[in-house]
Amino acid sequence: MSPRVTLVADGEQAEFDELTAPLRDAGRRVPNLMRVMGRSPKFLAGWGTFSDAVRFASTLPRRESELVILRVSLLTGCRYSFSHHVPMGLQNGLTEAQLLALPDWPAAPDEFAPLDRALLAATDAIVRHQDIGDTAFAALREHLSEAEVLDVVAVASFYLSLACIANSAGVPVDETVAAAGARFWRDL
Repeated sequence: MSPRVTLVADGEQAEFDELTAPLRDAGRRVPNLMRVMGRSPKFLAGWGTFSDAVRFASTLPRRESELVILRVSLLTGCRYSFSHHVPMGLQNGLTEAQLLALPDWPAAPDEFAPLDRALLAATDAIVRHQDIGDTAFAALREHLSEAEVLDVVAVASFYLSLACIANSAGVPVDETVAAAGARFWRDL
């Protein structure tokens, strides 16, 4: 994908450098999404706060969050997010067979437990209708607390928003995760 928004380079903007210093100080690379969002540093700062809340304050277990994120990414055609979350999904308990079955999950009943199927149905409803709906909500409540269901909606909504930004800005997939994402990506 060709970027529509130019990536901010290290040293180009003082505010961007300040916002991304913790990553560089920890020896990590600044991801391309942050480099694009760096064109609007105040937006990047707010986004980071929301992102941290979704990723680190959620009551939803990480494996389940990753399943939701990967499904949102497929439904929205967001290779950027999908590529970043394939390794995280595998590290948190998703299997290669599940990742391969994810594009057509209803046709793979043996790959997904009842909670997984409820999460995927809810994610599909949120992305397609921006509403979890009564049926998907009730199915999730068989397995999750109200707080966890709300976190499912928050995770799906956050990554739906991320997909809109990444796809619209043409954010290129970071080289560090490109191969992992390509291995499991399927166009829907």
